[in-house]
Amino acid sequence: MLTKTHVRRLYVWHKWLGLLTGLVILYLTLTGTALVFKEEIDRALNADLLVSTPGPRSISADEALATVQATYPDLLIDDLAPPSGPTSVYVVQVAGHAAFDQVMVDPYTGQIRGTRPYDDSFAHIARQLHIKFYGLQWPGRVLVGLFGLALLASTVLGLLIYGRFMRGLVWWKPRGGPRLQVQASDWHKLIGVLTLAFNLVIAVTGAVLGLEELGNVEPAIEQAVQPTPPPAILALAPPPGAPLLSLDDAVARVRTVMPDFVPTKMEPAAHTVRHHYLQGNLRGDIAMEGASHAVVDAVTGQLLHVHNAREAALVTRAYNWMDPLHFGTFGGIAMRIAYVLFGLMAAVLPITGFALYIAKRYRRRPASPLSDRHLPPTGAASQPRAPQPLVHHTVAHPQDQRDAT
Repeated sequence: MLTKTHVRRLYVWHKWLGLLTGLVILYLTLTGTALVFKEEIDRALNADLLVSTPGPRSISADEALATVQATYPDLLIDDLAPPSGPTSVYVVQVAGHAAFDQVMVDPYTGQIRGTRPYDDSFAHIARQLHIKFYGLQWPGRVLVGLFGLALLASTVLGLLIYGRFMRGLVWWKPRGGPRLQVQASDWHKLIGVLTLAFNLVIAVTGAVLGLEELGNVEPAIEQAVQPTPPPAILALAPPPGAPLLSLDDAVARVRTVMPDFVPTKMEPAAHTVRHHYLQGNLRGDIAMEGASHAVVDAVTGQLLHVHNAREAALVTRAYNWMDPLHFGTFGGIAMRIAYVLFGLMAAVLPITGFALYIAKRYRRRPASPLSDRHLPPTGAASQPRAPQPLVHHTVAHPQDQRDAT
């Protein structure tokens, strides 16, 4: 049972935690909200590159790669992302060119739609601003994780403090009136209650996604959380002149053991490696993008390694939930719209918190001896002063002084 003393102490912690981290939490909330529809915004800003018109025939992934290799024979192909929808394009990641690292291929005409440096795209900039303050690299991710813990602490403290007060507040109708303190307090409580579950989810998932960077210092921890193929099977080179399995056939081989597999990124075999490395999602499964993966021998067609996200260890399955829960990508368009609305509401919390603090500070400020209420009215100095009657002065009782003020 919380006593009044406990509540006052918790309030002090909540207040100063909000004041010290509020602006950064506001920044992370707004940038995170923008990320919910980053792909759609990126497509709208680059429709000439990323939006195709469906046609009667679509080309294969191997045909898209062949087009890029024929157009840019001196570039190295890193990977290929298949179209994610009927109006999407093939995105081929390349290395070796100073001006661009992405080539877009129309999946219906087979023509190259254009190129771009991915680092200049909205999707990349928005994500980097949110997950690592853009230029801070891994320390930025850790810092974001720490602010996730701060948001979690602030949310829990707010629940402990205001739980008893919310019973007396008609929360669907905040009090009006001219007093900023009352309005800021009511709106702060109301929005805090409405976004409580959302803030808890965002805080926990944000902390995990940020602080996971610390696990990279220990390979065993990183491998347990995010399993990768054994390095030994990735070191083989194909024999000279050997025909290689197509990417479409490689996907078909993977679907013999994971029927719902939908590739999201494919790293094709090359002169130095003899395997296709495929990452993708499982239809109906809630997990981060590319959580399932497989390695296929491009010479023999043998499945060298398969990682099914549904059958992964508990720690891996829990980690795979973090990204969908953090950005709302697990429930379709309706869920993402809800995430945007709750994100904008949550962004109001630091604003009302600061307004409440300023209003209380203003109220507690002592009146100046030269304030307006001590000055004569305008024009009073030019008026003759009437003679004052003689009165007997007495010392007022303290209670009378309090009543007079």
